[in-house]
Amino acid sequence: MIGEKTDIPVVFDKSHLLTIGQRLYSTSLDLVRELVSNAYDADATVVKIEVRPGMIVVEDNGSGMDEERIRQYFTIGSQEKRLHAVSPKFERKRIGEFGIGKFSVLTIAERFLIETQQDAAAFGARILFDTREWSRDAHNWSVPCMIIPYDAMRGSGTRITITHMNKSLEPSHIVRAIRERLPLGKEDFRIFVNGSEVMATSVPGKRFPVHFETPFGVVTGEIILANIPPTRENLADAGITIRVKQIAVTKSLFGFESSHAVGVNRLRGWINADFLPITSSRDNVIWDSDEHQAIHVKMREILRGITRDARNLALQRENARASEVLREALDKIGRAFRKNPHILDGPET
Repeated sequence: MIGEKTDIPVVFDKSHLLTIGQRLYSTSLDLVRELVSNAYDADATVVKIEVRPGMIVVEDNGSGMDEERIRQYFTIGSQEKRLHAVSPKFERKRIGEFGIGKFSVLTIAERFLIETQQDAAAFGARILFDTREWSRDAHNWSVPCMIIPYDAMRGSGTRITITHMNKSLEPSHIVRAIRERLPLGKEDFRIFVNGSEVMATSVPGKRFPVHFETPFGVVTGEIILANIPPTRENLADAGITIRVKQIAVTKSLFGFESSHAVGVNRLRGWINADFLPITSSRDNVIWDSDEHQAIHVKMREILRGITRDARNLALQRENARASEVLREALDKIGRAFRKNPHILDGPET
């Protein structure tokens, strides 16, 4: 009736959650980043990834989960990692923020099994998330969780087994994604793929340390003027990796993308800014944010100085090469004179 007040419920359909999991992340390899990031946040020191036909297994020796943590894990948009931004054991700045990264698995599979146990609670559990089974009942949002005997020999940790895959991932692609996007080279955090440890790659070149303050926080990093031949193809690989909490988010040349300045195609390296706002999919920064603009201005200044140094070095090398050519030419002339001492004598009269 007119004037009568009623309440309209806000309803979230299950299918949208699955859609978020399938579409939020730009590539299938993002699930590797998410699962390894979760292990990092849980104070794991070792993460083992096994890639088998139709299956991926990611296992860590982190803190594991008790029943309360499992409930927290399946809370969409959980504030847990924001409220507890530092891990308890190694005091790592936790990477996760939004509580939806776990569903990145749905980009390539319909089912994932979580097996976890925690020493402190002498607790073990197995949780199966099957999208087809879970989608059948629109009103039941729970997933089956079975309490299993605690295995003291195994210790704390979590194993996630991904099956019923609709895409295959090559081990070499996983290794490359790990090298590009995850923190390597730390003594207390190692990652293995099919039994082989993933090591950070080293780029030879002149190194420039980065450390500056903004109104929002400190930016640290390293820029490398790589020792590579100046070809057009190198421009596609050029760029400074932008990290947030040590996880690579994107790359940028900070306005030098279309520049013809000497050395732009040789720019490599990384910067880390924990305060930088990023997209919910964690594959880009908020470009028009005040935080990014503050970094952009300073990085342009730094890169301008480095490309100026590159130009000066190129001129020095060019002058050195010209001097070498001139010296070789004079040496040849000198040898010719010594062999033919009368070469400058005038014609006989």
